[in-house]
Amino acid sequence: MRITKLSLLIAPLTAGLLASTACQSAKRPATFLPPAQTQAPALKAAAPVAKPTNPANQQQPVRPVATITAPAPKPKQKPDPVAEVIVEVEKEYQAGRDNYKAGHLDAAKQNFDRAFNLLLGSTLDIYSDERLQRELDRVLEGVNSEDMQALQEGEGFTEQKAEPAPIDEANGVTYPVDPKIKAQAEVEVQATRSDLPLMLTDPVAGYINYFSTRGRSTLEHALIRGGRYQEMIQKILRQEGVPPELIYLAQAESGFHPLA
Repeated sequence: MRITKLSLLIAPLTAGLLASTACQSAKRPATFLPPAQTQAPALKAAAPVAKPTNPANQQQPVRPVATITAPAPKPKQKPDPVAEVIVEVEKEYQAGRDNYKAGHLDAAKQNFDRAFNLLLGSTLDIYSDERLQRELDRVLEGVNSEDMQALQEGEGFTEQKAEPAPIDEANGVTYPVDPKIKAQAEVEVQATRSDLPLMLTDPVAGYINYFSTRGRSTLEHALIRGGRYQEMIQKILRQEGVPPELIYLAQAESGFHPLA
């Protein structure tokens, strides 16, 4: 009975509470909220917007500049002593031919002599270079042909006169033997190495005395002329297998005078 009475009391109270709640709910408008997000959205970088470009303002590609390189300097040519000698010989030879054609025979002979002296008197070995040999043969052939033509015409380059040889001058004078000169010569003979037997006799000592005093200038000039051909002559003597000292035989007989 008590439970029934309690239920009867609670039922009207519950109905009243529900009615009151329904009235308040009807007075308030309903609000809708977006569902809560568990994480904020990530910010994304905006892609750059391409701006329109003006073709006139657009940078042109850099073109390579053509560089002009100067030609490399040519290496300096080394001096050619053989060619230089041949040039000088040709000048004298051609000058001699011109003088010969003009009738200046003495001047032509001087030109030809200088041409030969340039070839034979230089420090170059004429047999060491074919160019020098060819030049010598050419000049010899040219001079001889013109000389022969002049002789056939009764002229010739110059009037040829015989010249005395050193031996001729020495034979004309008998010189006494100087004991001091002979003693000095004996010392030098013993210290000299030669392929020829060297003998110091009284006649030899007399010649030494003559060419050391009165005939000294004659011997000096002969040695100067012979020096132009000494290397060439001694080389040929060696090639022939004979002592190179034989050059002094020609030295004594002619002094290298062409007309001795």
